[in-house]
Amino acid sequence: MIPKYALEAIDKMFQDICNSNLPFAGKVILLGGDFRQTLPVVRRARPTEIIEICLKSSILWPLVQVFHLRANMRAGADELHFAEFLLQLGSAQLPLKQSEPFQGSIEIPDECVLENNDSIVDFIFSDSNGDLSGCVVLTPTNDEALQINEQILEQLPGDLHTYHSIDSVVSDNQEEIEQYPLEFINSLTLSGMPPHVLNLKVGCIVMLLRNLSLKDGLCNGTRLIVRNLRDNVIDGEILTGISVGNRVLIPRVTLSPNDTNLPFQLKRIQFPLRLSYALTINKAQGQTFDKVAIYLQRPCFSHGQLYVAFSRAKSFRAVKVKVCSNIMQGYVREKCYTRNIVYPQVL
Repeated sequence: MIPKYALEAIDKMFQDICNSNLPFAGKVILLGGDFRQTLPVVRRARPTEIIEICLKSSILWPLVQVFHLRANMRAGADELHFAEFLLQLGSAQLPLKQSEPFQGSIEIPDECVLENNDSIVDFIFSDSNGDLSGCVVLTPTNDEALQINEQILEQLPGDLHTYHSIDSVVSDNQEEIEQYPLEFINSLTLSGMPPHVLNLKVGCIVMLLRNLSLKDGLCNGTRLIVRNLRDNVIDGEILTGISVGNRVLIPRVTLSPNDTNLPFQLKRIQFPLRLSYALTINKAQGQTFDKVAIYLQRPCFSHGQLYVAFSRAKSFRAVKVKVCSNIMQGYVREKCYTRNIVYPQVL
């Protein structure tokens, strides 16, 4: 997912440090990844612009020797059909619908389809025995993920604790600050930011949104279960990574994202946590779950998103897809169709 400029910057750094003109100063660099997965995020970019910024467009790529890892380490020996389906999905080799409606879409396997009247939330809760740490709902965008998180939280037992953030506009100009009402600033929930109103319960699953302590396993993307809720600190138990089972205390921190479309810089003081029963597909990349529900209120909109969503599970039985019918996706004669976007130039 890194842009080519990051790799080229590392190359220049090695050359400067080692006083060498060789690529990476002659050091061996190991890159790991799968170009079937999502590419670097470029806001409002056309496909050609996204392809241009990926690693395969770098001047260093011709120097790379490619080794293929062909065994699916998530799927078991009895799930070879699922592993083959994932490869076909990620390589755009699945048959496309040739007629309207939904021309150019792929068919979702019947065993993975949730009917219109079936609930994503009920699927996640079924057979979980109260342990939802291995269950997740994946959506293409943040808006749907936030809505589903709140729905699941309502069904959990226990008292609701609400934490409000302290928001402000970073500016030396008082007139500019006064242009933006506090109610408007509070209503914003940017990508990678906690909401202004953070609702939590003891026992709920959350995700850390910032690197707090790499040594203790508190990295961006770490999932935790809440064990205690206090006014100024949240007691959690780590569920993923190298520190599974450790108890940690999460404080409020100051968050101020720079890469936004806002005409001002937002500063938010809040716990760097978000409920993680529902995640965006991009945020879930690299993780493995026991049960995955894919909620497509709209089709996936970028390269590899549908492949990433399906490949978080281990088998056909562990993944279900809920598609909301519109002009781009829906149901035809009990068959379910949606868009699968793949850029062949990067495969």
